[in-house]
Amino acid sequence: MGTPSLSLPVSPEVARALWDQVAWVSRRAKERRGLVYFPPTIGWDIPSFQRPHHLARAFTIEGFAVVFDCRNARDPVFGFKEIEPDIFLFKGPAELLKELPVTLVWCFVYNVHHRLDVTPKAPLVYDIIDTIEVFPYDRSLLERNHAWALQWADLVTCVSRALQEDFVEQRPDVLYLPNAVETWRFETYGVPMPEDPALQAFRAASGPVAGYCGSLARWFDFDLLGNVAKNLPDWRFLIIGPHLDDSGRQHPALGQPNVFPIGPRPYPSIPFYMELVDVGLLPFRGDEVLRGLSPLKLYEYLAAGKPTVVTPFPEAQGFPGVLTAGSPASFAAALEKAADMARNPEVVAQLRRFAQRESWLARVRTALDHLEPYLAFAGPTRPPVRNAP
Repeated sequence: MGTPSLSLPVSPEVARALWDQVAWVSRRAKERRGLVYFPPTIGWDIPSFQRPHHLARAFTIEGFAVVFDCRNARDPVFGFKEIEPDIFLFKGPAELLKELPVTLVWCFVYNVHHRLDVTPKAPLVYDIIDTIEVFPYDRSLLERNHAWALQWADLVTCVSRALQEDFVEQRPDVLYLPNAVETWRFETYGVPMPEDPALQAFRAASGPVAGYCGSLARWFDFDLLGNVAKNLPDWRFLIIGPHLDDSGRQHPALGQPNVFPIGPRPYPSIPFYMELVDVGLLPFRGDEVLRGLSPLKLYEYLAAGKPTVVTPFPEAQGFPGVLTAGSPASFAAALEKAADMARNPEVVAQLRRFAQRESWLARVRTALDHLEPYLAFAGPTRPPVRNAP
């Protein structure tokens, strides 16, 4: 029997190599608990790891192999590439995916339609991480994906309590599955930080440090940052992260003498930069989009033992060491209070203990507990899934 043809114009030798890779990934899946497929989302090789990356890693720790689809990203992959143990990046003809023994599909609103790229027998998780308005995709596609997945997904999860409340009437079984943290990354005690020339001006100054690590976009309150920095001229404000749009690239707040924007840094290095910080900072704009927000960075600040000051949003309630403030004056006062907390070793230890319980592995195990009826099967004994034909 010859090598099956592919939709892309590749040589017979390349086609055979690609089908050999399918067999390789399939064997690995059978050696593990199964195979989890993440449809096209964001690239793997980006400065700031996000929820899909962390979940993929946690699934491998729990014994699964993972295919992380990068067809919409710039990762230099053709076919399958094992980027980390049991994590396979994929970019290539979609028909290769149909032959994989996929155990579970983990989708977001912008990629639900890619469920059709793999076997329809696999149960599907619809992970709601924000409101539709946030995503820069065709609105009609997002609405179709959302409507289908809300009705037919085997498990619907929400990253915040506010989002869970929005959908509990349509899906009474919707699961609250907030963000989390890889706590081991932030155990950097005594490890020297790599040299970074961009910190020269920062190191030449002195004073307490408020740090922000994350993307800069329309939801970031640059006006608040500028006013707080003026109110606290003896503080340093270290801003780490990429600009996702033009909303703040030229904002005067980033040019103030005690504000130090250094751009994005590789994700594995972030814990070292957090060692320079006294207090975490989340100055977000107060609009409806924040209602469903669950900042991943908040968990990472706490894992680093940093008290944090945030603008008010529902999901920030109930975290230890997190202070909320809205006006420049109250935000500045909260930073001073948080700095006092940061000098208390018992507070720092409490924050780290809290973060230890909020791991990505715990999140995956919670999801798997709810998926057990669909995953614990052998051949025809599998219970019916909610997936529509």
